[in-house]
Amino acid sequence: MSSPLVATLLIAPAAQAYFDDLRRQYFPKERNFLNAHLTLFNALPDEQCILDKMQVLTES
Repeated sequence: MSSPLVATLLIAPAAQAYFDDLRRQYFPKERNFLNAHLTLFNALPDEQCILDKMQVLTES
């Protein structure tokens, strides 16, 4: 079985800064090693048809 895919959303710089600030304030410091992020899908199957559909969606 392949590893699952995780899709995250790119957000505007001002929103990124806002959420990064909240993350620094409220997320446990010992676990805070990433910038704030918005996960759209967690553990999508690693299948070519899903990759193809994601490519089409991100191009529009």
